[in-house]
Amino acid sequence: MLDFKKVSSSQIPKAPYDPATPFQLFEAKSLLTASRQINNAGAINWRFNCRLNIERMGIVLHHVELYVSNLDRSQVFWSWLLGRLGYVHYQEWAHGFSFKFADSYIVFVQVDERYQADAYHRKHVGLNHLAFHAPSRQAVDLLAIELSQRGVPILYGSPSEDGESYKVFFEDPDRIKVEYVTG
Repeated sequence: MLDFKKVSSSQIPKAPYDPATPFQLFEAKSLLTASRQINNAGAINWRFNCRLNIERMGIVLHHVELYVSNLDRSQVFWSWLLGRLGYVHYQEWAHGFSFKFADSYIVFVQVDERYQADAYHRKHVGLNHLAFHAPSRQAVDLLAIELSQRGVPILYGSPSEDGESYKVFFEDPDRIKVEYVTG
């Protein structure tokens, strides 16, 4: 196996990437392992690395569908946030809407009235949180300021660093935890 700590930038394939050409630098067993190894080498951008692996492995998330308690309130929040993150409005119908980024999209649907009493809680079985890539620490800080100005609950006080990443956690109107993270 290639020692990624000793990889030089001359060994990294340059863009444009041709998906028909085997990407032989990666001998890692997973996308995450490969991206961490390359990042540790400091030789390639993480997003470029992910895109290469996604194209090779064909593992793009198609969509995520979330039920919300109040469609209008959720549409105000998510339209602002996802628009801010580069998503585009994709679909809308009487009981839902969606936003798309590349080949993936996020769908929000009004929960049926008979399930309204069953409030979401991230510590129950199911979704814990959604995490979105941030391009930089400055982008995380700027979003945290904008969230605060909009009265969005920021969790754990403020943006934080854990050695590998810098992030801010916050909640949507249904208390679904959202993370904006770089690193």
